Amino acid sequence: MSLLPSTQSIIERLETLSQRPVHITEDAAMDLVADIKIARGTQPFHLLRYRPTGSKPADYIIAYQCGLALRTFEIPPEQRADLAVCEAGRKQLGDLLEVLGGSDVQVQQTRHPLPQAL
Repeated sequence: MSLLPSTQSIIERLETLSQRPVHITEDAAMDLVADIKIARGTQPFHLLRYRPTGSKPADYIIAYQCGLALRTFEIPPEQRADLAVCEAGRKQLGDLLEVLGGSDVQVQQTRHPLPQAL
């Protein structure tokens, strides 16, 4: 895949800050335009999937998704809020919602996953 130098620069910045490569793949069956799964734990790379748009280049979509992930890595690890769908993420979200909205806020698991990271 041939990407613009500016897009390559954004990808390289994400790879440098996160210390993990970005794997980019087309997925024509996606309902979304694109998404990125940020690598956690022992996952070796970030996975960016996008739905091909025909003759339009994918640069904007790829740069946008990498930019979302960059927001996570541009702040110190101790200040990051990782709200992945797991028990620890639900607890962290519940604690945050309690601070913001009162003590009777509960986080329930739904069929709609929470964002990978904020």
